[in-house]
Amino acid sequence: MVCQGYKAPDSIDPRLLDPKYALEEVEDDKDTTGNDRITSLKKLLTEKRNRSGYTLDEGKTQLFNHCDLLDFLQAEDPHEYLSTFHRFRLDAPAMELIKDLKPPKDLETICADIKVCGRREFSDMLKLRYKYKLELDR
Repeated sequence: MVCQGYKAPDSIDPRLLDPKYALEEVEDDKDTTGNDRITSLKKLLTEKRNRSGYTLDEGKTQLFNHCDLLDFLQAEDPHEYLSTFHRFRLDAPAMELIKDLKPPKDLETICADIKVCGRREFSDMLKLRYKYKLELDR
């Protein structure tokens, strides 16, 4: 039943039987510039996370990277902010600028710890940034 309808090829490439060729390591297709920047939501979510927690410095204390929400909203590369920072600070000027943009209801929770966010939260943050950019263009 498994091989029903199987059509054997006319010839088999002899290189496939050579272990040196078959097990040869192939370099990954990387960016031609050599940097591994995250440029999409899909790459951001498929990136493997460090399961041992947040990064540690020499003193073995937790290093918690944070920046202002306004910096994220004005950034040229928002995916870099979502992948490198752990928290966005919500200050009064930023909240004043986004109050008319209908931010997500759980914005405070999302900004409290970005590393535990999922697809919906990242999408909400990118939509908020998009609305902010549209408002600036007007």
